[in-house]
Amino acid sequence: MNSPANLETISRYFTSVEKGNAADIAADLFSHGSVLEILPNRLFPNGTKSGIIGLLQMCRRLISSQSFDVKSCVADGDRVWVEFVWSGTLAVPFDSLAAGSQMRGHCAIIFEFDDGRIAYQRMYECFEPW
Repeated sequence: MNSPANLETISRYFTSVEKGNAADIAADLFSHGSVLEILPNRLFPNGTKSGIIGLLQMCRRLISSQSFDVKSCVADGDRVWVEFVWSGTLAVPFDSLAAGSQMRGHCAIIFEFDDGRIAYQRMYECFEPW
């Protein structure tokens, strides 16, 4: 139960995703069998639950760049709550958007840690209209 270390891991995670290399440092950040749950939203109307690494690799193909503007972060033992605004540039067309278009979402993630590594993410995303 190390809140400061968990906050540092979250910071490394966001920085790695912004640089496009989160999947490359997975062994340092994620526990074996880590899971990402995305609650229902415009992109995933039924929500989804999958391995974190597979989703990061998929996003890397769909999004050419992305950034996180963290608004708040609260840590309590093995849980960290992060609220942020996400911005992403599409690498490929999506829905009515052309490649190169920007998407923005107001998001929150609840991270759960196991032995200092991210074991579970529950993500809430509210996308701006496009």
